Amino acid sequence: MRRLRDRPRVDNQQNDVRRGRSNWTRMVYITLLGASVLWLGDYLLGPYMYLQSEGMVLAPSATVATEHTATVRTIDVQEGQRVTAGQRIAAVSSQNVAESVARLSADLAALQVRESELQAQKTRAASLLQHATDRSRLAKDTRKRYDGLQRQGLLPSDKMTSAVDSEYRSAADTEALRAEIRSIVQQLDRMSPAIGRAEAALEDLQNTYGRGHMTAPFDGVVGRRYVESGTVITAGAPIAEIYTNNLYVLAYLPTGTFFSTQPGEEVVID
Repeated sequence: MRRLRDRPRVDNQQNDVRRGRSNWTRMVYITLLGASVLWLGDYLLGPYMYLQSEGMVLAPSATVATEHTATVRTIDVQEGQRVTAGQRIAAVSSQNVAESVARLSADLAALQVRESELQAQKTRAASLLQHATDRSRLAKDTRKRYDGLQRQGLLPSDKMTSAVDSEYRSAADTEALRAEIRSIVQQLDRMSPAIGRAEAALEDLQNTYGRGHMTAPFDGVVGRRYVESGTVITAGAPIAEIYTNNLYVLAYLPTGTFFSTQPGEEVVID
């Protein structure tokens, strides 16, 4: 007869003692759950609690261009190259500017020659005026003496007529020289502003054209290069774009937040 094996009773089993690792698992779970709650709260309420805004990093820029129709002879920079203020960006030549410079130079030279001629005429007239004044005074004195002699019957009529005619011609020459000097002075007064305007126009044209050298207006970095050597450009057409080294952030502040911002407050760009 075979003996049956004892079976454990269901209502009398021993409780298993949990291992220590289950405590760590609980802590990790709680930690992850708390982190998830914090992340969700930051995602939903963070923008209302602290400053958070999207933006772009920008830099002021300037476009190098010519004010005249020209041909690009050489382009001396590459995109991304650092340049300093006054450094040559490109060399251009303009037939229109060359013709304008030649015309203004010729006009200025003609005005200067005319001014020199007027100065010479003024000097000559001033020298003759002194002699004419002395001659007129002598002729007047002679006529007065002849007038006294004629009253005494000691002078013929033809002598008196000759003295009067000499006095008249001397006075006329003197007044003509004085009128000439006044006219020369008036022309010189008008000539000086005309020469000044011509010189200013020539200098302004040469400065604007830069003698064909297009330079960087400030220190910076070459952004885009629009032309190549041999390109014919019109007035105002860009040659290259230069960005300054002064970067800034363009951002838009959010509205409806639980905090307020004031101009001048320090912020940290992340």
